[in-house]
Amino acid sequence: MSQVSVTLCNIGNMRIAVVPKGDSGRVVIEVDPGLKRRLYSALAIEGSTLKDWFITAAGTYVKEREQPSLPEIDNKKTDHRQ
Repeated sequence: MSQVSVTLCNIGNMRIAVVPKGDSGRVVIEVDPGLKRRLYSALAIEGSTLKDWFITAAGTYVKEREQPSLPEIDNKKTDHRQ
């Protein structure tokens, strides 16, 4: 029996379990039905979709945890010869 790696993260008040399943790009989550209704209502009021909200929230979550690059090394070739 093979093991499946599960990554847990918090985005807002949602705890999300991301189970890698191929290269499809799909994320399947389970949330409390009441939270789901409130989330869809709030998104509808803003004219947004769950997908748009998730992409923004996930992007922010990841960006806040990435290691910042060093300006003097950041993808630039430096000539150290004098």
